[in-house]
Amino acid sequence: MRDIIKCPKCNFQCKRSYSVGRHLLAIHDATEEDIEAFRAQLVASRALKRHGGGAWKCDKCQKLFASQRSLDSHIKKEHTKLLDPSDISLFPDDSSTSSPPPKVVYSNLSNKFHNLFQR
Repeated sequence: MRDIIKCPKCNFQCKRSYSVGRHLLAIHDATEEDIEAFRAQLVASRALKRHGGGAWKCDKCQKLFASQRSLDSHIKKEHTKLLDPSDISLFPDDSSTSSPPPKVVYSNLSNKFHNLFQR
């Protein structure tokens, strides 16, 4: 069950923080800083309610989260770099001039495989 979120400036209340933020902008002419302060206060109160402590802060974007799990999920979704295929090398330590390692041949398996097709 969701908590009821109250406007810090009047008696307006709603189940969604987004709606309270919109209310702050429309009714109270709140600035972006006011909205960010409201969100930070909301996250801190959720963190206090959930585990009795403070909020977790993302080192990359400074966004606050009510739990370590929420922060981990955010980092995974928002800050995980996708690899560019051109960055991938099959050769260790950028030694693209050396030859690749030799292939390992398992003689028992190759004999069994060969015998299957000889029938």
